[in-house]
Amino acid sequence: MTIDQLRDHGVRPETLVWHEGLPTWTPASQLPELDSLFCDREIVTEVAVSPEPEATPLAAADRSPKPQPAGEPAGSKVPPMPPSYLAWSIVAMIFCCLIPAVISLIYSSQVSAKYYAGDFSGAEKYSSRAEIWLIVSITFGLVALPFWLLTVMF
Repeated sequence: MTIDQLRDHGVRPETLVWHEGLPTWTPASQLPELDSLFCDREIVTEVAVSPEPEATPLAAADRSPKPQPAGEPAGSKVPPMPPSYLAWSIVAMIFCCLIPAVISLIYSSQVSAKYYAGDFSGAEKYSSRAEIWLIVSITFGLVALPFWLLTVMF
């Protein structure tokens, strides 16, 4: 994407970005090739802010880094993303019990969204719920398998 496209999408310094060659998703402010995107925005902000004394602290507060997500201590490292079980949920939908597998699929599709939004505890919660419903689906499928085989044989 070009700098103009990123600006149109509302990329902010704390937005996570990735390109080939980066090992992980990185805040946009840490990439030197995106400096011009944020330099232009700061110039516009400084021009738009009135020179009144009470406006200066607000402008400085707007540029301060965002606080950590709730429950996360300041300066803590980002935990690894919990497993989403998305592929397993799809396989369970095809081969096992459909309804619990759909519930597992719904929970598993939310894991990465919660994680990249900074809600690490929410991502963990959705991951564990996806795992539980996946186990339920597989268990129902294994319990139903002998009955299905009996109906096919006779």
